[in-house]
Amino acid sequence: MTEARGRGDANAAAQSDLFPAESAAGNLRAALAKAYRLLGIRARSESELHQALARAGYGEAVIAQTLAECKRQHFVDDADFALQFLQSRLRQRPTGRLRLQVELQQKGIAPEIIAAALDEVFATSETSTQLADQLAEKLRRRLAALPAQKARQRLADHLRRRGFDWEAVQQTKLWRELEKEN
Repeated sequence: MTEARGRGDANAAAQSDLFPAESAAGNLRAALAKAYRLLGIRARSESELHQALARAGYGEAVIAQTLAECKRQHFVDDADFALQFLQSRLRQRPTGRLRLQVELQQKGIAPEIIAAALDEVFATSETSTQLADQLAEKLRRRLAALPAQKARQRLADHLRRRGFDWEAVQQTKLWRELEKEN
């Protein structure tokens, strides 16, 4: 039984060597199917899709053709992905500009695309302050029992870890209230 299976595999390998164009077309179809499945789950950056296809064992030529086809069909667009990612991320879990920039870099987005998307989402400095205010209000009850100095330190630490700059921290309502208590 194993001999027959072994011969079948050898025959398949021999046929793929005889018809490399068919084998390449089959690989391309399989890679496209894999890309469509991945993109059906969630939007992905070009880099993320490239990495997933490489992990699946596809060659660079097949990956390049697959990415080109996905771009042609507008399934992969890093600029659009960055904007969607930022808007979704800010709705689900408000985060500062600095942390969002790092997250987009980790997803393989080009620096100029990141800058443009962040500028569009954070068009005014009020946006960052509003997001920081939202987070500060969520912390208000936990910080209420602490002395003002310690509460301010914890507030600042929390907001800075979430990617907000120092100006946004100092402009929150809670920060100003705690400053008055001091």
